Amino acid sequence: MPALISSSSPGSSRISFVAAAMCDIAERAMSSREIIVVGGGIAGVSAATAARDEYPDAGITLFAHEPYPFYNKIALCAFITGKKRQDHLHFYSADWLREYGIDARLGEDVESIDPGRSSVISKNGKRRGYDRLILATGAVPTIPAIDGIDNRGVFTLWSLADAIGVRDALVSAGTVAIIGGGVLGVETAVELASIGKKVTILEAGDSVLPLHLDRISAGLFGEFLREKGIDARLSTPVERLETRGAGLRVIHGGAGLDADMVLLMAGASPDTRLARAAGIGCGDGIIVDSYMNTGVAGISACGNCAQLDGERNFLWNPARAQGEIAGSNAFENRRKATLEPVVIHLKMPEMPLFVCGRSTSSERGDMVIDDRSGRAYRNLRFDDRYRLKSAIFLFETDGFYEIEKIIRRALPVPRDLVDAGDIDGIVKAFSVPPGDEDYRSSGWVCRMCGYSHEGDYPPEICPVCSVGKDQFLAA
Repeated sequence: MPALISSSSPGSSRISFVAAAMCDIAERAMSSREIIVVGGGIAGVSAATAARDEYPDAGITLFAHEPYPFYNKIALCAFITGKKRQDHLHFYSADWLREYGIDARLGEDVESIDPGRSSVISKNGKRRGYDRLILATGAVPTIPAIDGIDNRGVFTLWSLADAIGVRDALVSAGTVAIIGGGVLGVETAVELASIGKKVTILEAGDSVLPLHLDRISAGLFGEFLREKGIDARLSTPVERLETRGAGLRVIHGGAGLDADMVLLMAGASPDTRLARAAGIGCGDGIIVDSYMNTGVAGISACGNCAQLDGERNFLWNPARAQGEIAGSNAFENRRKATLEPVVIHLKMPEMPLFVCGRSTSSERGDMVIDDRSGRAYRNLRFDDRYRLKSAIFLFETDGFYEIEKIIRRALPVPRDLVDAGDIDGIVKAFSVPPGDEDYRSSGWVCRMCGYSHEGDYPPEICPVCSVGKDQFLAA
């Protein structure tokens, strides 16, 4: 597995081995096997580096829409508030991919795919042939059909270019309206409130984080937002945006809200435009099998643009894992992908939140056990066969590792503990003393930022995003 964000030193034997195994890009251009990756995010970079590790003699070209070297999208909120500089977002030097033996075409879009001729045409009009094409086109932000959505002062926050525009506009913006109360909207609201901005969230649903929280946890989280000075207006679809002086007026339900800027955070959808135009099968995303192959010979897809077993997942680690599989399987189906449970960890020290699985999806026969102590709340949902389907831990997240392990591995849970509603007992039943072999691994990945660490045990603190070792998963 390529260590995309590795704790190894630049002179490590692993990097030396990779460098020694690679020949010059110009020489590899004569190779009979050419791999093209479209997309410069975590899925695309993972696919390219995994392919390089697996096929050292192949020619690999990566086309990226953005002109910036690979960066940490998870940290964009901290960037717009000035808590991180732009250079903090980049894990490697600008030449890292080229040094890895990958011809990185940053800022160069692929305009079309010609499956019949096994080639792509880039924005400069040049045609380039491939033996394997890996699509990692990611997702695009949802733009609501609202009058005035194109007005000055309305921003998305999905890319580094977006973030630079938002950061610059925030200098003179004291009030911010956020359309959308999902994960990105809530995290951004808290970040902006922390630097003194007056923030209002406008959510069309009846709670914040409507895809992840049940009624009790949503109420508790709403209280937390109010304590932060954030006004969360629920069941409030926006009707239109009007320009008013140097700012905007947001019209909703017959009422109005004045704001210096508006952030659109109403979700995202897989970017399937290239695939659809080329006749590649798409549903909500590009349809792939467990090897990340599409229905068109020689073409794979991975990450946010892909739809595996009818499901999509817009999270960093699943995108990284799918990219690695797509790259490794470029010429041989060696590895299978499995659906990852949805895992949410909000980066809020004052109100930690852990959600795993489809926590708001219930079926006949489901059993729910929960407990509450002050603002601390825990909820576990089981199916009628006592299999743990989902979990919500709010404010107190101790035991999340054990709960996530149960869900990921579909481990059987003692029925007597479920019947007794004993959440502490369930956690204890699956706990392993520190240092036990179950906690050993050859590598670890930070769930927050994707930093990877090689070694038997995770680091005490992530050197990239500063979370503790409890936020590392065995790679």
